[in-house]
Amino acid sequence: MHSDNKNLEYFIGKICTIFVPEINRRFDEKTNIEYFVGKITQIDSLGLWFENIGNHKMNFFFFKFIIGIAEETFVPADE
Repeated sequence: MHSDNKNLEYFIGKICTIFVPEINRRFDEKTNIEYFVGKITQIDSLGLWFENIGNHKMNFFFFKFIIGIAEETFVPADE
């Protein structure tokens, strides 16, 4: 991991929302959550990997397209 991204290690293993610039696809709320909310599993020199909390599919975002990362409070549906 690049030394400038060292502080981002805080987010590994946490449920987060990834904020990106407007994209050319329109998503409903459920799809927005599937694409942009997940557990960050790895951060490397290019970007970050995160796992969807519902279907466990993996996503990757390049750092140059990330505007922000927000840690979320995750409450499982069975609580």
